Amino acid sequence: MLLNGGYRVYSYGNNVIYLNDVSQLNMLWPDAQLYYHNGGLQRGEFIYYTPYYDTYRYNSVYSRLVALYGDPVITNYPSNGMQTQWFGYDGRFVTLTYQPMYGEDGRMRYY
Repeated sequence: MLLNGGYRVYSYGNNVIYLNDVSQLNMLWPDAQLYYHNGGLQRGEFIYYTPYYDTYRYNSVYSRLVALYGDPVITNYPSNGMQTQWFGYDGRFVTLTYQPMYGEDGRMRYY
């Protein structure tokens, strides 16, 4: 269904599908992961990183989420990063995170 919908599926595993170049919240995300549980979509992750500190994307997505859902319920600032959450109905929520982390190659990246 994803392939027929124009999505670029590059891999899959047990209960996860990996996608490239997904549009979401007026942004293009180079990597996305959709996780399934009990036959339904459990959660999705949309990933973007830069090799340098740049909060432009975080701020843009934050503004879009505030326009869609209102003010966030929780905002934290863990270890040189930012994390904000919006809660919805039936236990659903959105988390926006900006965090420096090391990639698999050992280089620092800002996700």
